[in-house]
Amino acid sequence: VDDVETFPRLNGLTPPPQRFIGDACASDMDCNFESGAFCLSAGFCTTSCTGYCPDRMGYAGTFCVEDTEGATEAEAFCVLRAAEGN
Repeated sequence: VDDVETFPRLNGLTPPPQRFIGDACASDMDCNFESGAFCLSAGFCTTSCTGYCPDRMGYAGTFCVEDTEGATEAEAFCVLRAAEGN
């Protein structure tokens, strides 16, 4: 229990904020919401997908888009849903 990375609160520390898809980031390390999440060069957190993306209470819905620009190593990645029609 003295592992500050795993149990920061038990060791008197504040855990780092847990970002989600669409949150601003400067590096992949900022996108700690799931294994494999990364910071897109546009400056927001995302993760690769194959049709579906995770949603989280309190955040806008997400959806999977094809990476036609080659911005990632993935074929598709998750973005925030701007409107119900996305």
